[in-house]
Amino acid sequence: DEVKIRTNAYLHSIPIITTAQGVLAAADGIEALIKGELKVKSIQEYHQEINPLRNNILFFEDSNVPVII
Repeated sequence: DEVKIRTNAYLHSIPIITTAQGVLAAADGIEALIKGELKVKSIQEYHQEINPLRNNILFFEDSNVPVII
C-alpha cells in the first residue's frame, strides 16, 4: 500500500509528510511564506545562529584540545 500511495502522490504532485517533525517544519515554512518572511541562508549562517561560539573554537596542531577565543 505504501508504494502505491507514494507513487500516486508523486504522479499527482502531492507532497507526503511522514513524520511529526516534518509536519511542523512544513507548517513553519508555509507560515513564513504567507507572512512574506521566507529567507534563504547558507548552512554556515544557520549554524552560526544556533551555535555562535562554534566559530571561535581553535584546535592547535597535534592537539585535540579545543581553545575558545
